[in-house]
This record gives sequence, structure tokens and C-alpha cells, in this order.
Amino acid sequence: MKKTITFLAILSSLAILYSLRTNQTDITTLMYNLAIAFIMSLVFYLLVDYYPRRKLRNTGFILIQNDYTSLYNHIYQILEVTKKYFNIEKPLEEMVERDWTSISGIVVPNDLLVLSEKKEKNKKTKIKTQVPVPAGIRRPESLDKYIKYCIKVIQRDLKVIKSYENYYSSDNDFLKCLLRIENSTFIKHYEKEASCFLYGDAAKNIYELQKIYFDLKKFQVHYYDTEVIIDTSTAAMVYKEKYIAKTLMIDWNNFQKRKIELYLLTYRIIFHDSSLESKTIVEWINQSLIADTMLLTNSIQMKEKSDLEVYIFSFFQLAYLKRISQSPAALKIVIVRTPILSYLVEKYLQRLGWKDTFFITTPSRIKLLKWDINKEEPSRLSMDRITQFIVQKFNDKNNLRL
Repeated sequence: MKKTITFLAILSSLAILYSLRTNQTDITTLMYNLAIAFIMSLVFYLLVDYYPRRKLRNTGFILIQNDYTSLYNHIYQILEVTKKYFNIEKPLEEMVERDWTSISGIVVPNDLLVLSEKKEKNKKTKIKTQVPVPAGIRRPESLDKYIKYCIKVIQRDLKVIKSYENYYSSDNDFLKCLLRIENSTFIKHYEKEASCFLYGDAAKNIYELQKIYFDLKKFQVHYYDTEVIIDTSTAAMVYKEKYIAKTLMIDWNNFQKRKIELYLLTYRIIFHDSSLESKTIVEWINQSLIADTMLLTNSIQMKEKSDLEVYIFSFFQLAYLKRISQSPAALKIVIVRTPILSYLVEKYLQRLGWKDTFFITTPSRIKLLKWDINKEEPSRLSMDRITQFIVQKFNDKNNLRL
């Protein structure tokens, strides 16, 4: 449809140019009038129909992005884990139905697999978001139970996505994809709690799901991709043994005890400027860090035996860096609030390469004329990201791991 309209628009434009550059005849006048009529109709169509529907659809994509991303990734996880379990080395993009034939009619042992997930931001997404990419997880699960878990998530996400159908009802291709997922033979088979792949059409049905996956990928609405591996490393096997022996909760309790001991034996302090944003960030991260606080000034006196020093200030106060570099603290975390170019500022600061010093930036609110930029900052997402960064670096420094 889009290609046809574009072609006709170009053809009409050429017809108008041709009519203007040649002698006026009945034919050229007719061509000119038809071309002008088409162009005017096209403009009217774009303004009255196309752009409003496109805006509505994009609003719908924003509303469903989290559930769509989950649905998209869990379909991928079914395909990828199955492919790796059956040692199919061919890339998923190149696989056809015959490549799945080895899974049909197979009785899969109910043994536990350690499945490790890694999530990365989708840089090609057409719907930008500030939602952080969730951390990957490691879970022990049999192949059969893992696939059934993924299907339950897919069905739950599909139900939520369809509740926003009025927003994207004009996108026939998208609706068709959702309908194909809902009627997928592979998914319907597992609704009956059937055994994994123990039927003749398993290859045909999983190939159908593979085609749906690649059709979904074309929309580029998902904001992260998931890579999943069957982890056979030594650490994964130890984790599996602990899971079977049900000692993971004991490890978690021991970790919490070590954490309390560490916090009692170390001194932590947060230096911050006088802005309301910095004070808000301090209050948030101190729920986890439990540190002393001090106003950051030019006459600040550095502690001689700090185990952790956190500094929070604006991009326009980078002069504090010289003083921070002189601190003898065992670990220093520098948080810089910057209204724009947050990523580039963070990369620049990280290149300083100071020993035991780590930098992180966070968006800062700023008002330019009538525009209020980053008006939701400091947001909960930003403060959670900062808190996790600090706790992780502090735990790593003190070898505190689960």
C-alpha cells in the first residue's frame, strides 16, 4: 500500500513537471488536472486519515511495549532453547521445517537444565523508552516445564496486548500476527499439558512458531532482546546441586548475615550538593546504603578512613573532581547529574581511569523557555539504577557475593 501510494505520488509529480514544461494541449491539461487532484487527495488522506491512525497506533505500541517485549522474547526462548537442547547448530534465521525433524516424537528426559539468560537493549526499536533493561536470570528447569512456562507467559501477555486493540486495529499485519499466535498449533498443544514433542507434527508446528517470531521482529517494538544458553559451566553445576539439595535459601541467609557484618565494620559517607534533586537521590539510595551524609562544599574535609564515599553533584560542578581525586577512600562512586548527553558524559568520565573510582550519570531536570526537560527526574528508575550500581561496586570491592 505504501509503495503504491509513493509510486503514484512520484508519477503525479512527474506529470505536473511535464505539463508545465511542454505546450498546453488537451492531453497535457488533463494530465496536469489529474495529477493535481491526486496530490490534493493524497495530502487530504495523509492529514485526515493516515497520520492520525499512525499516531494512535504508536500510542498503542507504547502502552503494550512491556508485554509485547515479553511475548516476543518468550517465543524466541522456546525456539532457542529447543534448538540448543537438540544440538541444532544452524542459525535460527536459516532454519526451515526439515531442520526441526529431529524433535518430532521424542520423549525428552525430565532432567534439570541450568538456563542462563542475558538481556540486551534493542538499538533498532522504533518505540523509544527510558525503562531499563531487566537483569538476566539463571533458573534450573526441565525443557518441558520451561516451554510450558514460556507459553503461559505468552498467553498472559497476549491477553493484555489484545485489550489495547482499538489503538492498532488499523494495522492488519500486526493483528494477523497476534491472531496467528493465538491459534498457534504448538501453543494449543501445550494447553492440554501434553508431553514435550511427543507427537508427529512437532517439527511442523514449531516451524510455524518460528515464522511468527520473525514476522513479529519486523515491527521492532520490543526494547530488549534475550539470549538464553544451556549453562554447563562448573558454577552452573554447583548451582544446580544446591537447588536440588534445597540449600539456596541457606546461602541467601548467610549472604544477608555477611552483608550486615560488612555494613557494621565499614564506614560509608555520601557527599552531595545543596540541590533538591541531589537530596532526593540521597534519601533514596540511603535506604539501602545506610551511610552518613554531608554537604559538598569547596572547604570539604575528606575522611582519612572511609571505606566508601559517594559524591552527587551537577555537571556544572565538575570542579569538585580535583578534590575527589585526592581522597584516600577505599572506594569512590561519583554521580553526576546532567541534563543532556548523559551517555557521552559518562563515557568521558570513565576514561579518566582513576583507581577505585567509578562514575555514573543520571538525567537532570532543566527548564528551557517553555519546555521542561526531564521533568520526572529524579525518577524511581534512575534512582534504582544508581542504587544498584553503588551496592554492586561496594559488594564487589569487599568480595560479598551470593
